[in-house]
Amino acid sequence: MNSYDGFPLWYRELRGEAEKRAKEMPWPDARQEAWRRTNLKRLDLESLYKTEPAQPGFERTAPMNPQAPGPDNRNMRLSFLHDAVLGDYPGVKELYEAQFAAGDNKFIYRLLAEPPRGFYIYLPRNYSAENLLFLEDRLNGSGGETVTLNLVVLEAGARADLWERIGTEDSPVSLHNRATLVLLKRGARLSYYRTQSLPGESALLDFSRFHLKEGAELKSHQAESELHFNKSHVTAVLEERQSRADLRGVYRIGGSRFNEIFTEQIHLAPRCASRSLYRGVLEDEARTVFNGMIRVAPEAVGTDAYLTNNNLLMNDGCRADSIPGLKIATNDVKCSHGSTTGKVDPRQLFYLTSRGFSRTEAREILTRAFLE
Repeated sequence: MNSYDGFPLWYRELRGEAEKRAKEMPWPDARQEAWRRTNLKRLDLESLYKTEPAQPGFERTAPMNPQAPGPDNRNMRLSFLHDAVLGDYPGVKELYEAQFAAGDNKFIYRLLAEPPRGFYIYLPRNYSAENLLFLEDRLNGSGGETVTLNLVVLEAGARADLWERIGTEDSPVSLHNRATLVLLKRGARLSYYRTQSLPGESALLDFSRFHLKEGAELKSHQAESELHFNKSHVTAVLEERQSRADLRGVYRIGGSRFNEIFTEQIHLAPRCASRSLYRGVLEDEARTVFNGMIRVAPEAVGTDAYLTNNNLLMNDGCRADSIPGLKIATNDVKCSHGSTTGKVDPRQLFYLTSRGFSRTEAREILTRAFLE
């Protein structure tokens, strides 16, 4: 581990406690609800953690922006996370502490215990990004763990579209442990797109988290492709009134791959709305787990939340587990959930083949229609 010298006191204390918990905590197991159906045997944890986590595919040399963002800045800022933590940039402390408080497993604390590796994006008050912002985790193939933590802060009234891609140009990544932490202040709006293009034998853990203040709006879009092991936790915390979060995702899994998505819609304030919609297509012997939860605090009256997961099974060898849930601690709410899992409709398949499409073409058309 690198020295804490020069970092703010709060960070030194948080990182020290994260190191302690990462060292003392056991690996997650089936006794924890979020890991009950996770097949960690796919990860050779004993050999994986014989070495220190590897560096992602970027190096911090000099500060990217020597001037720290603040109330007088009118321009968007992109910095290395190291410099943002060192300079105690806006939102850094709040996002770190929220992730630490929500941490419930060894992987999250390992992520927080590592030296800051990743990027920090800051949009000042009422700033509107005209072009799509693009951020990439460019990873080096390694025999161990890689870690990346990205922070995104939108001040009041700021608006942006952000595409974040996880990828590598060489060998598979044994395990990429990452998170994107987002803070949307009053009236801020973000459309967030997360895709990944890792080689199929890679493993991915994602613990991304979004915090919404009064009137903030989030639209999150997630696309998953085939990985040996893929587990994604997506959490939207509606902290102040009249905020809204829409979580959407698609996945198409084949072979003997494993894909798991865990979503949380956490309502802490009155008159907030959230939606979660995930759809997946399974082939061969693939297995997916969708575990969604809506949590409503006693103060969150007037909550409007919905959660749904739909799966399309292309053959008998694949399997989809769908576990939507509600935990509601107040009465004046509108919350519901739904889930469907089924096979290709033979009547639709017959209709397309009778119109001249081959059986393979017909299945592809129905698959695309289901996902779109």
